[in-house]
Amino acid sequence: MALQVSEQAQEIDSQLRRQSVAAAKRFSHLHQKAVKRKDEGVGPKKKKQPSGSWAQKIAVMRETYPQAYMLWTEADDATLKTDFLGGADIMMLSKNLDGTREVSGCVCRSTLVKIWLPGKRPISHSGDETLP
Repeated sequence: MALQVSEQAQEIDSQLRRQSVAAAKRFSHLHQKAVKRKDEGVGPKKKKQPSGSWAQKIAVMRETYPQAYMLWTEADDATLKTDFLGGADIMMLSKNLDGTREVSGCVCRSTLVKIWLPGKRPISHSGDETLP
């Protein structure tokens, strides 16, 4: 018994075949280029090599941000906690610690969360965040 195919399916198949032939003609230049590259032994572009070791990258960061990726001391935590309880916001806290506002603002907030000051006033640099 032979398969029965509807006229609609045959029309769709015919239409797709015509479109495939048209696309092959339209993009034949790309196929020729790919064949040429293959024949010349040109492979895909190589990935960039890393720009340096992690230690080198940190050294560059520390030129601008001297405390970058340095562990906080207990004294740093105590200073942060005291200043926060005294009413300082994140921007003030970051300036007091090391003057690297763009980086240490986030660090200050995460350190406060770590210290966990329950029930204290909201802290925010965007106006809608609160300390848990």
